Amino acid sequence: NAIAYFTNIIQKQSKSAVAHHYRAKAHFALNNFHSCIYDCTQVAKYTNELPENHLLQSRAYLKLKDFENAILQIDRYINLQRGHNTEGYRWKGIILYQMNQHKDADIAFQKALFDSQKTTAIFKT
Repeated sequence: NAIAYFTNIIQKQSKSAVAHHYRAKAHFALNNFHSCIYDCTQVAKYTNELPENHLLQSRAYLKLKDFENAILQIDRYINLQRGHNTEGYRWKGIILYQMNQHKDADIAFQKALFDSQKTTAIFKT
């Protein structure tokens, strides 16, 4: 079991951001969203080098319908991505749409589409 495996690593290396991140992913897969958020919070204490940690935490908050924290984390993810934000803006649009902020959601979706087209153009050249 992945949770037990990564818990064992964390017991030996409590500040292992990678172990906390992978345990958070396992918790998310098992719908243990509060535990996922806890581990994601631990990751953020130890490193800022895992932007996908903020995406995962945002998605866990979204599952719990905690939209404010979901937006906070997705914005952190977008800020850390350094130019490749298709996924971040797509998730931001989803969150905003669920918050009934349709105009802002449309803007986020447009940014996701623009970033996707920009990335595709780079690979075509």
